[in-house]
Amino acid sequence: MSVDVYDGKRLLGTVAANQFRGWLHAVGYGKGNHGFACETPAELRDGRPHSISLRISGTNIPLRHTPQVVTCPESFIPTSPAPTAEQSTAPEQKDEAVAGGGVTPVYRDNGDGTISDVNSGLMWEKKIKLDGIGDAANLHDADNCYPWAGTCAAGGAECRVDADCGASGPCHAVDCQASPPAGLTIFKWVEQLNASNFAGHNDWRMPSSGELYGIVNPLEEGDATTRAAFTGASCGAACGNPRDPACSCNHPGLYWAATKNESNPDSSWMMLFYCNGNLFLDLKSNRFYVRAVRGGAPQRP
Repeated sequence: MSVDVYDGKRLLGTVAANQFRGWLHAVGYGKGNHGFACETPAELRDGRPHSISLRISGTNIPLRHTPQVVTCPESFIPTSPAPTAEQSTAPEQKDEAVAGGGVTPVYRDNGDGTISDVNSGLMWEKKIKLDGIGDAANLHDADNCYPWAGTCAAGGAECRVDADCGASGPCHAVDCQASPPAGLTIFKWVEQLNASNFAGHNDWRMPSSGELYGIVNPLEEGDATTRAAFTGASCGAACGNPRDPACSCNHPGLYWAATKNESNPDSSWMMLFYCNGNLFLDLKSNRFYVRAVRGGAPQRP
């Protein structure tokens, strides 16, 4: 199956919809091999609004939730915006330190399931056991995936955490590992990390798109230092000890960011980060991968 991408009535191109998505497989859409991704064409990076629609290739059948109006700045490079309600505050960071603009990556495995970025001061959660099987009991399993938001048990209002629902709670979600009431949104997942005082800290949060770009872009460009830190030599089913520097995994899929889609912040689409450094939008109810972060002040090596 392929998908035609249109800007208004103009065909931009056709992409194959054959990429694996864990959440599609989890809800029974065949083997889950129906995802797709494409780079933003340079001609759309002009600071003007474009109505982007998707259709099943060769037909007039539109995909759900399209068209969407997208405005890409002329210099379309993800940076770290000011914290929103979806992000915890952190010390101000220079864009080049976060997004990797000309800074040589330097990472330190802390031996406690975390990796420190010496340049930016960010501390990243390590992911383990990349074997294609999620594990609800292991918050650090690289195969686990979660929705951005859920719905309140009573009334069905959108929620991120139980506190959003008040008396109408709890906040129900269906992740790739479990259904309500056990399912988690990405923000309830972070709450559990903090409740466990993971690695001695309780200020973990979801990263911004710019922060994710700081590790994803070097990975895609083949930077050996970044690859060694986030894709260790023993990554796989046997990688179960996060204290081992060689046990570090990075799922080659879509990762949620906390950054809002500023061109349409009230819509049901949020900013996503793909493994090749491109930004995408998707429904908050869909399920993708996560990596927590904290901090932001440069550290000494």
